[in-house]
Amino acid sequence: MTVFELVEGDDTQDQEFHKIDARLFKRCVDVLISRGKAQIISYSGNVGTAKENSISGLSGETGIKFF
Repeated sequence: MTVFELVEGDDTQDQEFHKIDARLFKRCVDVLISRGKAQIISYSGNVGTAKENSISGLSGETGIKFF
């Protein structure tokens, strides 16, 4: 799912994290990445870890893969 779909999408309206503050969302994703539970994926095909692809640049076109 993309960041936009997770935070703003119709499919997450009944979830606690729907419309979550962007800074808090980024911190949560950082924790998941550091624990090996998530990975950032861009549509250009780049896949990165927390060090390689900082989530400070997350946009609606960035995807997050959960494990």
